[in-house]
Amino acid sequence: MRGIATSGCPYHVAMHSVVIPAAVVLVLIGLAAPAAEAAEPRVGELHPELRLPTLDGTQTISLRSLRGKRVLLLQFASW
Repeated sequence: MRGIATSGCPYHVAMHSVVIPAAVVLVLIGLAAPAAEAAEPRVGELHPELRLPTLDGTQTISLRSLRGKRVLLLQFASW
């Protein structure tokens, strides 16, 4: 294979000939899968119930217990 530094080792050649096509197949499967439809949030709608531990881990706080107070809730995902 030209352009791939395999140093002539049969393991590296086999690795590249299996891993790269497998990665391409997984990407194509992911692109073909239908996206999950998430409900669009609406202004004034309540957030689903959420319970989180305090920083010291001794208690849990529910979002419901904070009703009527100002709450900044940052949600994010990284994948």
